[in-house]
Amino acid sequence: METKTISGSSTGQKPVTGTYAITDDFMGMTFDKHFKNVFGIKRILAVVIKETIDLYASCTIEEVVSLIEYTAFDKVCISDGLEKVSSVESHAIGEGSVYFDILVKVGLPKPILEKNKVFSYFCIKLDAEMQRKLNPGYILSKRGLYYCSRMITEQLPVINTNTNYDVLVPVYSIWITLVDNSSGLAGKIIRYQIKNTSNTGCEDSNKSTALERLDSVSGMMNLYFICIDKDVVNNKEAIINSDGIMEYLSLLFAGKFQDERLKKHDSAFDGIMRRYGKELNDMANYMSEIEEERAEARAEGREEGREEGREEGRAEGRAEERKNIKDTVIKLLKMERCSASEITEFFPQLKDEDIAEIKQRLIQRV
Repeated sequence: METKTISGSSTGQKPVTGTYAITDDFMGMTFDKHFKNVFGIKRILAVVIKETIDLYASCTIEEVVSLIEYTAFDKVCISDGLEKVSSVESHAIGEGSVYFDILVKVGLPKPILEKNKVFSYFCIKLDAEMQRKLNPGYILSKRGLYYCSRMITEQLPVINTNTNYDVLVPVYSIWITLVDNSSGLAGKIIRYQIKNTSNTGCEDSNKSTALERLDSVSGMMNLYFICIDKDVVNNKEAIINSDGIMEYLSLLFAGKFQDERLKKHDSAFDGIMRRYGKELNDMANYMSEIEEERAEARAEGREEGREEGREEGRAEGRAEERKNIKDTVIKLLKMERCSASEITEFFPQLKDEDIAEIKQRLIQRV
């Protein structure tokens, strides 16, 4: 089961027991699985890397694939890119664990290493995350900053007088985020980076050795937000009129897997579909289903709010709330998107009789 220690009720706060808060948290964790199933495919991850990070812009997809999960400078990985990367857990003394959606080492392209001898490293650390809310109850960019920080600190698990900080490699955290049109961010890529903001007036070739050494921290921490228009998810007929990584991701989330534009990003996309068609369709369908259910829940919530006021009404509301939860649980169990053992953990409002009713309805296939 996937958990994230810096989100919602995992931060040591008391868990929220409202219907929609619990459901959102559960759905979010469930969607992580679908995201990993698709974006853990090396060829799909390679497109994201190539079209987002400048270091890889001149590489072919095959070259980027060979650099993913890079282990040594002198070794070349031969792969068709159809295998998946692994998810990685981050531990830090005195802190909780963080489960990154996708965390891999990616080797630097050989031409860059040969051209620029100042690199003291041969790879980067890359984290890719999916977030369906730009405002999940906290400032998302600060969570991204924390993830970047964890990727830095875990490179030096022990600190003492002999610690060699020169071994640190740059970290990149890419957050694929769904946003409303009203946010003004739809279709945009927002990037944050550590860099020298004091203009010394010196050309690179005239930099002093001391300044050059200090400037080596520039680009060590990179945070991206790729903001996908939510209309792509909510409206399958929406016209996708973008380019670059925005076009690629929008087509994937919209489930337009037969669109020839996907081959513009990766000529071997048909091979991905033949092997992982179910995973791709599950991800696209799950996104649209959950967004639709949330819209209906919000509408129902507003209507119920207008009728509240009497204790009898509130009691009926609680009963209706439990009924909705039971219906949701049954749907998830039938689709095998959660296990029976997870029900009480994620839906603490359910009583013993509710669990018994759920089991009986599943037996009767109601």
